[in-house]
Amino acid sequence: MSIPKLSVNNPVLANLLMIIIIIFGLYAWTNLPRELTPEVSVQSAFVTTLYPGASPEEVEMLVTAPIEGAIEENVNKIDLLFSTSSEGRSVIFVDFEEISDRDFDKELENLRTTVEQVNELPEEILDDPRVQEFDISFGFPILTVVVGGNIAETQMRDIAENLKDEISDIKNIASVRMAGFREREIWIEVNPDRLKAYRLPISAVITALGTNNLNLPAGTMELGGTEFMIRTMGEFTDLDTIGETLITVQPIGTLLRLKDVATISDTYEEVRTLSRIDGQPSISLSVQKKTEGNTIALVAKLRELVDNRRTDLPEGAELTVVNDYSVVLKERLGILETNAFFGLVLV
Repeated sequence: MSIPKLSVNNPVLANLLMIIIIIFGLYAWTNLPRELTPEVSVQSAFVTTLYPGASPEEVEMLVTAPIEGAIEENVNKIDLLFSTSSEGRSVIFVDFEEISDRDFDKELENLRTTVEQVNELPEEILDDPRVQEFDISFGFPILTVVVGGNIAETQMRDIAENLKDEISDIKNIASVRMAGFREREIWIEVNPDRLKAYRLPISAVITALGTNNLNLPAGTMELGGTEFMIRTMGEFTDLDTIGETLITVQPIGTLLRLKDVATISDTYEEVRTLSRIDGQPSISLSVQKKTEGNTIALVAKLRELVDNRRTDLPEGAELTVVNDYSVVLKERLGILETNAFFGLVLV
């Protein structure tokens, strides 16, 4: 018996099946993730290492080659391995064979362990090599929060850092990238004429700073049956301490200190990225989500967080939300819902 004939002969059963299908459809509609671009599984990863000040050749020889060698020796099921070594940066891309998700997770963990165990890297590298799974949606922000207003850069930095920490704690947030943010730096500008007058090489200043800015272990001490670790605290704590650093003793017995040959200032690093809102300097925080995160729900949480923080801002500070990806997504979903409704009516 054909399905149309069966439906005509059993209208109650047909209507019941239709109701069940509609219920399952509504359930699926309310629970399916909403994205403009579908999730694509790319079984790849990349290893990033920063080596400030090194030439591409030095990065290739001292960083890229040792890590690549360890990966080739210890990581299995690699389809393609290639790298780029540029000034101060090494990036190694690892593309795996077509394997199950379970095997990929296993090999990805093996890759992380292998990279962590590479111990012949230069001491000057900035942090440990970072292993990241390649996500095709990684780097596309769902929302950008801009910290601005008529406030000092120090206040702006504090607000941005605190907000970044709070955003990062939200479930399914992958990363928060800041633009316009400058790290604090202590600048020591040596006067070459003064060095020449004292017949000192610049290496004497560098050596004095390196040997004085140290915390060193000083053994242990027992007190009341308890053993305490002792450390000598020699790291610089303020500009005056830095300025008093002894460089050398002159033949006539005069103590030559750093402040005698250099200007010391508490400032910020040189501008690397610019962020402006309404033509004024700002710090922007671009928020990326994990693949499994729900864009609309996450944006709602972020907006709620921003609204709550606005009440705690110092006078003159402003928080502005821009590049809201959920707006476009809601518009597309609205069109889809309208088309589905009229399609159902016509049917």
